[in-house]
Amino acid sequence: MNVVFWQNTLSIHQAPLIRELARNGTNRVVVVAESDIGGRRSRMGWEAVDYGDAKVVVSPDIREREEILERERTRSSHIFSGFGVYPATTRTMRKLMRGPHGRIAVVSESWETEGLRGVARTLRYKLAHMWFSKEVDFFFCIGAQSILQFRRIGVPDERLHPFAYFVADIVRPHHAQRISRDVDLLYVGELAPWKDPTSLIRALATLDASNWHLRMVGEGQSAEEIRQLATELGLIERITFLPYQSNTVVRSMMSESDLLILPSRYDGWGAVASEALLAGTKVVISSAAGASQLVRSEMQGWVFEPGDVTSLADLLASVVRSGGQTQQERSRLSKWAYQVISPRAGAQYLEEVLSAPPSRSAVVRAPWVATNDSST
Repeated sequence: MNVVFWQNTLSIHQAPLIRELARNGTNRVVVVAESDIGGRRSRMGWEAVDYGDAKVVVSPDIREREEILERERTRSSHIFSGFGVYPATTRTMRKLMRGPHGRIAVVSESWETEGLRGVARTLRYKLAHMWFSKEVDFFFCIGAQSILQFRRIGVPDERLHPFAYFVADIVRPHHAQRISRDVDLLYVGELAPWKDPTSLIRALATLDASNWHLRMVGEGQSAEEIRQLATELGLIERITFLPYQSNTVVRSMMSESDLLILPSRYDGWGAVASEALLAGTKVVISSAAGASQLVRSEMQGWVFEPGDVTSLADLLASVVRSGGQTQQERSRLSKWAYQVISPRAGAQYLEEVLSAPPSRSAVVRAPWVATNDSST
């Protein structure tokens, strides 16, 4: 199979899937990115991006981009990041559609719909649907909300396919028997209103139990406000604030924690949830995060409505009362995660969809999606 990924930037969240897809020459994979990792992402702990055996072209000029396009036009499947969002990538998609071409796919998260900016985003996607959708064979929708949004703007169901961020494998942690019954909680992400870490602090302030500790890893515009709130609520001694850490360090923290909390008011996916589950760590996650689709039972964790401090507090209280995860729970969860959301599982799913006849691709089921998930 020949596949070209047209991306806006190199991504640690897509690299593991592409690396697996290209492993040992199994498939011929080319990645064309508008830019390298930006400074902001580097500061957030993004490390060097490894695409393995895939051929990677970064920041090609117009001539080089067109040469790649014409060389791969009919002999490859083309997967575009975003839908009419990134300028160079969109121009390439438009040129590809002007002549014969291989199968075309779009990978997209959901988009924010609140306020005037949300209205503008929805209009932009509707226009992109009018311009491009007839030529797009597959919409790989990251998170259930993405599928619902593309369905609303008129994309037929048979072209909509669940998708995810398949984060890098780690050496499976050895889950030693717990010595302490204190519950280790973890938050990883930007300290900003859209991630809503203040709801987490307010929820923790309602707990009667004291056998917990929270590590908050991140930086952002709300950092000082959160510290002040924690001080006012008498929690500052139970919270360790850390700046952004490398992904390696964060993954180690996850394997040592009992629970990851992702309270986002909006999150296209939330890759930290995938990382936590692979480490055998349960998650409490808001339904506004695409990765909430992974929580199918209490084996994976719990889902609450964004901004609902009471529900979040109830879930945290239950976890703290239970004393955290057992060795058996962690091992079982880690095993499940490797079976359904590892890069290998994602690559197998992508290959099945791309290689299936048009009449059969819609019945290929994503391994991480529950059979009773009404959004798919």
